[in-house]
Amino acid sequence: MDTETTSSRIKRSRKELGYTQQQVADAIGVNRVSITNWERGESNPRGKNLSKLAKLLQCEQDWILYGANMGTMTANMSDLLSKVKQDTPNEDPPESDYLKVRRFNVELSAGHGSFVDDEQVIDELYFRKDWVESLRLNPEHLVVLQARGDSMAPRIQSGDVVLTDLSDCKIIDGKIYAIRIEDQLIIKRIHLNYDGSLIIHSDNNSPEYCDMTVAKDNIKDINILGRILWVAGLL
Repeated sequence: MDTETTSSRIKRSRKELGYTQQQVADAIGVNRVSITNWERGESNPRGKNLSKLAKLLQCEQDWILYGANMGTMTANMSDLLSKVKQDTPNEDPPESDYLKVRRFNVELSAGHGSFVDDEQVIDELYFRKDWVESLRLNPEHLVVLQARGDSMAPRIQSGDVVLTDLSDCKIIDGKIYAIRIEDQLIIKRIHLNYDGSLIIHSDNNSPEYCDMTVAKDNIKDINILGRILWVAGLL
């Protein structure tokens, strides 16, 4: 599992290729401050800048952002899909090999009311017990929810189901979380700034999805509901 962040991957690749920050800035056509901000995790390269950076660093754009290219990500998803099975009334897998995780009628885009309630349970998904145990997860804290909208595309598409750990609310730079802000339930990637503030980021680079910066003093107003661990959907 890739434990690096976008910023650390950029910095490490630059140094391995022997480039200075100024040389990278000149090659891409931005100022050196932009490179510094990328390597500090204060912002991420986007659009043409991301494309030029990937070409210069001799890697894929997806590797810079996520630590894997789309081919690897698709292969990983296929492997994970082989470990999950839809609950059906006529066929139950051996209880010794699988764990049931409740799927709720809750969409992570916008919503009201309680986050999860037993009355909102749609069905259950089976996950391999050895996979859950390998990640040291507590099945009692796991729920399956559905994403709505394309703000996190291409990583998470509208209609995808996501496995969420409700016990994992500690913010780790670059990870994806289910978040409540006032009466909205959203799914976003969170970046940490050196000054203690947060950036709530949409993976979709469309101009309509702007980053939201949350000052350190206002972080208490954001309710982290859990971390998104796994995603699956139609190709």
